Amino acid sequence: PEAFCETASAKLHAFKSQELSMLLYSCGVLRLRHDAFLEEACSRIPQRFVEFSEQGVANIVYALGLLRFAHRPFLSTVCCHFADSLHEFSAQGISNTAYGLGLLNFRDGCLVRELCRHLPSRCAEFSAQHLVNIAFALCAFGFRQPHAHLRSSARAARRIGQRFYLGEPRCGWGGAVVIAQVHENTFIVA
Repeated sequence: PEAFCETASAKLHAFKSQELSMLLYSCGVLRLRHDAFLEEACSRIPQRFVEFSEQGVANIVYALGLLRFAHRPFLSTVCCHFADSLHEFSAQGISNTAYGLGLLNFRDGCLVRELCRHLPSRCAEFSAQHLVNIAFALCAFGFRQPHAHLRSSARAARRIGQRFYLGEPRCGWGGAVVIAQVHENTFIVA
């Protein structure tokens, strides 16, 4: 693994965006953490950010989360891009990006607000697993209160046949959360 990562670091400029995102995703899934390689990748990607698909961005953040590698300048760039382009992200892309940021405990206030504003209009697109991933991220971000926009998500969800209600704390912090009940299963959706 050491030699592989050193070779990959030296050739980062030659990788296409999809290749680079899949390489980092593979490192994450395999738990192959090589700090010098990750540092180099996180330093170079922002210069080419426009080349990456939303799925590529989600894969990279998810991988960094799995590896617990919090490169703050890179994550700040991702959060800025993510907050500005949530409408371009698939439900899975939003879920995986939020989950990766949650694993890293990387909170960006602007992103949290945009995420809460964005969810109600797309609630029908999210599976229970997507909602759980987002709830995990919001808990990790220290989200304390059910935001008015999240209450709107609950109203929107009722219209599509899912039942949401305000519940007691479930994440180890004070403050109510929104609970989703989907097909006999109960999920936190914060």
